[in-house]
Amino acid sequence: MRMRSWALGFTLIELMVTVAIVSILSSVVIPKFGNMVIRAKESSTKGALGALRSALSIYYADNEGRFPGVGELPSALASGPVT
Repeated sequence: MRMRSWALGFTLIELMVTVAIVSILSSVVIPKFGNMVIRAKESSTKGALGALRSALSIYYADNEGRFPGVGELPSALASGPVT
């Protein structure tokens, strides 16, 4: 029988190089992912503020140029225009 001069599989050096490359890539990607989460939360907050601005504009138009008082705001947004 004749022995093969090469074996199937990976050498230890090849595996170590692969692990090093993956760790370098992950050290770059993980901080960027954290920044993306922060930016997503900021965008969500900006969207909510835009909705509030629109609701206040509608309230202002429906109530003859009056903005709601501090205590009236939550009930004004829930109940609609005052007639």
